[in-house]
Amino acid sequence: AESYSLGIGDTIELHTNFEGYGWDQPEYRGCFIMEDGFEDVITFESVHVDEPMEDYLLITGNRTGVLTVPFRANQDGLNWDGTITFMVNTDDGQLPPISSTLNLPGGTKTVEEEAFMGLTVQRINVNAGCERLESHAFANCEELLVLSLPASLTSIADDILSGCSKLSFIIAPENSYAYSWAQEHQYPIY
Repeated sequence: AESYSLGIGDTIELHTNFEGYGWDQPEYRGCFIMEDGFEDVITFESVHVDEPMEDYLLITGNRTGVLTVPFRANQDGLNWDGTITFMVNTDDGQLPPISSTLNLPGGTKTVEEEAFMGLTVQRINVNAGCERLESHAFANCEELLVLSLPASLTSIADDILSGCSKLSFIIAPENSYAYSWAQEHQYPIY
């Protein structure tokens, strides 16, 4: 999954050959699937150029937030679904404000199965020194936007984030097991 960062009022070009707005049927090679409220965070504007023939999007940050937009695409007769995450930062480059955070205690070595399942929180920071995240550790945390993982992790169950539909990205150190795990499971990494 791809992710892009921009500031409030900034505009970026996204060369996807996608139409900017789509609901049920892909146009051309693909389309974003728009939902009410998306334009609170970003605005899409489709641009078509005849010479050379190209379609691209201008995306403008409207307010601080993190938005994951699903898309459908078709290439060479193959259809697939995916997501692109847009992070609109404040003027000072900080990530969007999070109203509720869980910081795991410093001595935690293992987060047991279903330990925080269904918790209403927007960010979870797993402590440095934690080594294992077991099955469904953070499953069904429906408000979860950000999960921060340390370099100390050596085992992460595949389903720790099952049902976390609003998750926008994972923070993990490069070259760590957590980073590789997030890539393998196609989560945007910040």
